[in-house]
Amino acid sequence: MIITDQDLQYFVSAVKNSSKYDFSEYSDKSLKRRLQKVLSDFNLDLAGLIANIKNNNDFTERIVKEVTVNTTELFRDPQVWHMLRSRILPR
Repeated sequence: MIITDQDLQYFVSAVKNSSKYDFSEYSDKSLKRRLQKVLSDFNLDLAGLIANIKNNNDFTERIVKEVTVNTTELFRDPQVWHMLRSRILPR
């Protein structure tokens, strides 16, 4: 199944209306790719995915984890940035 712009908007709207997450500013290309993987991994079509999102908060959280980009501790640790600035960059 190819994810259309309309499919993507349907997904973004369903997630936004069913949770605290808003993917409207995410890259369409990236989000389409991740959504395609979710549909394949969960063996669902878009209608089935949306129905589960609307009716199951735990499922929605799981889907959000699947489509979001995970960050590492490095980007949230001020000590790493301080060390980088004071010890590595001056070289």
